[in-house]
Amino acid sequence: MTVPIVLEGGKLVDGTGGKPLDDALVIVEGKKIKAVSRKGKIPYPKEAKVIHTGGKTLLPGLWDTHVHYRDWMAELFLAHGVTTIVDLGNYSTWILAQRDGEAKGKIRGPRVFACGEGIGEGPGKRIEVKNAEDAHREVKRLLSEGVDAVKVWAYCTAEMLKVVSAEAHKAGRKVIGHLGVISARDAVLNGLDCLAHATGLPMTAVKDEQKAQWMLDQEIRRLQTMIIGEPGITAWGLFAMMEEDTFDAVSEFLVKEDVRIEPDFVYRWQLAS
Repeated sequence: MTVPIVLEGGKLVDGTGGKPLDDALVIVEGKKIKAVSRKGKIPYPKEAKVIHTGGKTLLPGLWDTHVHYRDWMAELFLAHGVTTIVDLGNYSTWILAQRDGEAKGKIRGPRVFACGEGIGEGPGKRIEVKNAEDAHREVKRLLSEGVDAVKVWAYCTAEMLKVVSAEAHKAGRKVIGHLGVISARDAVLNGLDCLAHATGLPMTAVKDEQKAQWMLDQEIRRLQTMIIGEPGITAWGLFAMMEEDTFDAVSEFLVKEDVRIEPDFVYRWQLAS
């Protein structure tokens, strides 16, 4: 039986937007927070382990939603308050073993949500997917192995994404994309749920279709050469070409389609500009 834990005396910032609570009392039983109050206001559970947190600040566990996990990272995440991670690309057998080991208490580390291998990483990668049939085979394999979500990568076409999304959604799993050869709009219309690194947005945030196609062609050319610093338009440069007067319409489209964007979008745009 797990001994209840009482955290008493610290300052609590609960993440809801409310004011910090001084002399806070937090009662934890197992993996659940059972009560939050002020010190002296509610009784402690029998045989509880009391941890005095005076002079410290208590926060909810943080999430890192874009990780490529390695075996040396577990303690570092915990030491920095990160209690949950979303791994967006790893060997499925290894990362799923890490996830399950942590869930069973055999491995000390953050809670893991995992995608396994990505679909559409490109030539010579771990999984080489050339067409929709290959993509269908691989997404079924990943789902059968028990992944929590599915990741598509830069070489995933609209046709591939459509079959991947259909299978993933049928299994109740979301699809996350680091896009390259398709725009964010086309990806969303083919079932994408989340944009990693805000990829594909530059081509979606311009009004002229010819300009959008030219930008997409530049990104495809970059992917084919993989020389990031060569003369011409780089991945960063595309963000600088977005048109601010399209942002409201693009935002409304993404909200309507219930699509998430990683929060590095503003950083990329500002850096490129």
